[in-house]
Amino acid sequence: MPATGSLSDYAEAKLLNHLFGGIPWSPLPIVYLGYMVGVPSESGPGSEPVGGAYERLAVDNNLSNFPAASNQIKQLATAKTFPYATNSHGTVQAIAAWDSPAAGTGNMIFYAPLEQPTAIQPGDAFKIPANSFQIMAKAGGGFSNYVKNALLDHLLGGVPFTLLTYLYFGYMTTVPTDAAAGTEPSGNGYARVQVTNSPSNFPEMLPGATKFNANRINFAEATGNQGTAAYVGVWDAASAGNFLAWYQMALSKSVVAEQIPFIPEQGFVLTMD
Repeated sequence: MPATGSLSDYAEAKLLNHLFGGIPWSPLPIVYLGYMVGVPSESGPGSEPVGGAYERLAVDNNLSNFPAASNQIKQLATAKTFPYATNSHGTVQAIAAWDSPAAGTGNMIFYAPLEQPTAIQPGDAFKIPANSFQIMAKAGGGFSNYVKNALLDHLLGGVPFTLLTYLYFGYMTTVPTDAAAGTEPSGNGYARVQVTNSPSNFPEMLPGATKFNANRINFAEATGNQGTAAYVGVWDAASAGNFLAWYQMALSKSVVAEQIPFIPEQGFVLTMD
């Protein structure tokens, strides 16, 4: 049975560039499932069987096959059976999904190692039972549960995550969690800062790299004591809205009157690993 899987570096970069950078990546209409006899990693797939009637399976990328993410988990709800092997395919180490139908081509989207590798001999047909593997977003990492579920549904389920024109940065005086933001200052000149969601502000991220801000982000001058800023947060609205991401500041800062808090260039850094 497959274990919990992982997104590829390629998919992580595409999703982060969509979320931070405004570089659109539309949901795939079809994903192509296959299996590998070589051990994959996030940076690249293992080898697929060659010949012997092996082929990837086309799966419509919708909520029938990939139901809405729950608790930051995405599953394949429908059973899938591959063609019968006409010769030995070797020992299957993992299943994976690609954006291309032909074996050995395209970009790997995710992979899930098998808990018990399975040998495929002539006459065998590899099967993926319903709900037998899951892609799980890691706890922590700086992304809210809202974003984790939304991006999983964008990737597997075909539910577009609307491209954000602006991102709104703020700071918090109490500890946030993936489930909820911490406490923002109230009054004394505090306000979230609107930042255009563009590659000039959030340069395009390459697979395996990190996402960061290219330009300093300045907050309004404090008119009074705002407390100790310890965490930076990102939302999709100037007030209220959906909490998207957060990180802990390297050094907490007591914000008092006449100070202008800021996030330095490359001070905001995120990765999906």
